[in-house]
Order: sequence, then C-alpha cells, then structure tokens
Amino acid sequence: MTGAGDGEQCLVHTVFRRQVDTAGDRPALEFGAVRMTYSELDGRAAEVSAALRAFVDRPNVLVATYLPRGPELVAAYLGILAAGAAYVPLDPSQPHAWNLDRIRTAAARVVVTDRAHRQLFDDAVTVVTMDDLPAAGAAPEAAVTPGPADLAYVMFTSGSTGNPKAVAVPHRAVVGLVCGQDYLAMGPDQCQLLHSPHTFDASTFEIWGSLLTGGRLAIAPPGPRTGTDFARLITEHGVTTAFFTTALFRVLLEEQPRALALLHQVIFGGEAVYPELLRDARMTLPDTKLVAAYGPTETTTFATTYHGPVPAAAVLGTALRGMATYILDADLEPVADGAAGELCIAGSGLAAGYLGAPDLTADRFVPDPFAAQPGSRLYRTGDEVRRTGTGPIEFVGRLDSQLKIRGRRIEPAEVERALLRHAGVRAAYVTAEQNSTRGRYLAAYVTVATDTELGEADLRCHMEATVPDQLRPDVYVLRSAVRLTPHGKLERRRQLDGVAPAPRHQQYHVVRNALGQCAFWPAGRSIPQGWAHAGRSGTLEQCGSYVREVWPDILRPADSEALKP
Repeated sequence: MTGAGDGEQCLVHTVFRRQVDTAGDRPALEFGAVRMTYSELDGRAAEVSAALRAFVDRPNVLVATYLPRGPELVAAYLGILAAGAAYVPLDPSQPHAWNLDRIRTAAARVVVTDRAHRQLFDDAVTVVTMDDLPAAGAAPEAAVTPGPADLAYVMFTSGSTGNPKAVAVPHRAVVGLVCGQDYLAMGPDQCQLLHSPHTFDASTFEIWGSLLTGGRLAIAPPGPRTGTDFARLITEHGVTTAFFTTALFRVLLEEQPRALALLHQVIFGGEAVYPELLRDARMTLPDTKLVAAYGPTETTTFATTYHGPVPAAAVLGTALRGMATYILDADLEPVADGAAGELCIAGSGLAAGYLGAPDLTADRFVPDPFAAQPGSRLYRTGDEVRRTGTGPIEFVGRLDSQLKIRGRRIEPAEVERALLRHAGVRAAYVTAEQNSTRGRYLAAYVTVATDTELGEADLRCHMEATVPDQLRPDVYVLRSAVRLTPHGKLERRRQLDGVAPAPRHQQYHVVRNALGQCAFWPAGRSIPQGWAHAGRSGTLEQCGSYVREVWPDILRPADSEALKP
C-alpha cells in the first residue's frame, strides 16, 4: 500500500489520532451550527470506545451503528475502531426488518444507537446509546489492538442470489484510499462534503478523505436533498471538495452550475462516465478539477480514476497508487491488446471477502498470478472492459445481470425476491431502462395472481416496508399472465423467479494460500506461486460445497484438518 507503512500506521483510528496530536484545535467537522475540533471529536470517540471495550475481546468483533448521518455517527465510527472493533453502518430511515436482518447476517454483538431508536432492539443484542455515555476521562488503551488486515467496517451490497453480500473491508484498504494518493488534493486546506448515504461506500471516501488528512468535514443533514440544498451547503460551509454519483452530477450541472463552480475539486462516478458528460462539465466548470472515479465496494470505493482529456469512449481511467488492474479472459489469462475481457483488480484496497459466503469469496477473490507477493489475491469485477496500448481502460458492459442505478449496485434477483414475498405476486422481472425524462431508472414487470386486485400502490407500500430505497422500482408494469417464448421460457431471456444465473461449467481446483484463504482456480492452468491445491476439484457448485465445509469463516484460516489430501 502506498502512503502508509505497516502496523499502526495502517489503522484508521491511529492515523486520525496523528491529526489530533498535530493540530487538535483545527476544525474537524461542521453540521449546521455544530462545530467540533479534532480534539473534541476525539474526546467524544473516546467515550464510545470506553463503553464498548467490555464487549470487544478480539479483532473483527462487529458493532452495528443505528444512527442518522451527523457528528454522532462519525464519533461512533471512531470509537468503535479505537475499541479494536469494526463498524457495520445501518440507516434508521430504511425498513427496520431489513436492518435487523443485516445485524443477524453480520453477527453483530452490539448496536450503537440513540434514545429515539433504543426501543427497537430486544435482548438479542447489547445496545449502547450515544445519549447515555459516561464521560471517558483518561480511558485506558484498548485491550484489543487490530492489525492492518483486520476489519474496519462491513458494508452490504446487492447480491445475485437475492441475499445482500456483506463486504468486509480492512483498515489498510481505507488508509490506502486516501493517504499518499494524488488523484485529489486532500489535507487541511480542503473542506469535504459528506452527503452520501452512510450505507453507500462513497461515504468511506467522504469521511476518511477529510479526517485522516487534517481536512474539514461538512456534514449534510439526513434525508434527501434538492439542488438548492446542495447549493446552500456548498456556500454556507465553504466546501471545496465533493463526490457525486454520475447521475446526480449531471443534474447539478444543469440546475446549480454556479454553486458547483465554487468547488475546487469534483470527483464523480458510480456509473460509466461518458464523453458527453465530461465535455459538458469541462465547459461549465473550467476552473474546477474534475475526476471520474470507478470502483466496486470490494475494492474500497475507488480503484481507478481519470482526469485527462475528453475521451472518445466511456472510460474508467488508471489504477490508484497501491492498486493494479488486469484485463483477463475466462481462464484468467491476459487478453490481446484492444480485446475485451473481465476487469480484475489487485492491491491494498481489496476487501477480505464476503462474510458468511466463503464460496462466493473463493469465486470472486482469486489467486493473483501477476503479484510480486506470493499468495496474493485479485478481485474479479464482472465488468467487461478493453484497453489499447497504454491508454485508459474503456468500459464495455457487464458480464452478468448486475445493474447500476444512480451509482448504487443492484442485483435484479434481490429486488425480484422482495417482490415475490408479496402473496399476490406470481412472477417478477426487474431491469434498468432509460429515457430522456427519467434518465436511467429501475423498472419492475410484475405478474399478479388472477384472484387479486393488487395494484401499483400496494406494491409500492410493500417494497417501502421490505427493502431500502435504492432497491425500490421507479416504474411498475403489472400484468395478469406470464408471457412465454415459443420454447416455453419466460420472455426477455431471463428467469422471473429470482434464481441466480446458470453456473459456469468448466472445471476448477480449490486452492489455499499460507493465510488459509481459499479460492477457485481454472483446472489445466499452473497454480500461482504461494497457492497450493486444497484437495478438491470439480465444477463451481462442487468446489463451493467443499469450501463452505472447510472454510466457514473467511476471517479465519481454512480448517487444515478438514482439507482432504
């Protein structure tokens, strides 16, 4: 990783503490009329940390936060990390049943919340309320000291099987995202805007890009914002740096160009950035540094950036410091120059994998045959790209059914599964559509039971109570009969029952590195250095069953006794 060394220099809270020690009286954050210095924020975090230490007996203990966006949320994150634990951000504005399911999936021991939400939790978890924290005083050091590879947070993304994926991100990935990088200016001269949902990984960049570099963080109030709201926030707080999803940036360019012109730097992404948008932005904001960014949650917010001339195609740019990109075929071999292949990413920003899903982890986080460090992994993004010569990576499309709407990753199967929970729904098909009025939006084609009077309003109410807002369709098309192709298949070439895509049928080896991590490697290819055969070969399904048996916890080494010779 670039920008930080080993050990404590790679811990998020330790890097923050260096800012406290260097300039504790410097403004750390603003929230409306509230102002906190680095020392004051550190003091509040110490109170959280002191309250949690009795529940943290080892690294990678997960503590959920059930708080709205604001100073208390940031203090909770820092306190959780200082206690030696990792945070799991939840949004109280989303359905409570959804949040409870995330707590169970993460096996979170403790929930940090406020008095307004305390009554929502029973004795199944320990609840710590921010309103009732005792003054920490000179709190002792945490009994648990995590390492750079231990977790800083767990964030959920949409899953192709209908269940969300719990992405586990280590400390070194967060520090590497913002320390020692050159894609943006970060430091005491910058004021960064925090407005992204804190369950969206863009907030990782917004928070720590400011607080780990001595900057000032301007926090937007909870809830949705209009263009006028953004203009007011930028003006009132003197914001210099902001991240926007591609779709939001396009809207603000049209509605609030004068406010955007006050920014020194804008970084935007979450969807492919097409030349037309970059050309319009350069014309509207000639004095603003514009950076297009790309990166899945599994690579800690950003993996590549682009701030060169207006390109001829949709580009993803080049890798951040400490990261590497490869374009590979189905056998994980490099493709020819200019040919399309799957984008694979390696480096310090990689997540540890998916909690509770060792088979999916083994499939997506695979051996890196190009790494200098034996036993390293790379992440298969599922994005199809190409590159000619030393030029920037160009985006071609997805290799699977995953969608991106307003910067958020959406697996149609997860939305379909939620729709199918309604007793009146027989089948559901979800896709992305686009027009000049709405832009890119989520559409649901729903087949309803003939003996029901189910309407669009009923489905909207059902989805509001079931899933967070990014998984709620914008448009519903209801019909009473399932439409089949002449071959008896559901039309539009996709199953409507939310099942996963058909598995790949080639043969794989299960391999294992010195850390006890398992992965799948194409049979017939030499196993990369630092990896060894772990005793099973077969189809993805067969290898997946084996990995679930011998490596149930991705944060611990695979069971060497269970591995078959």
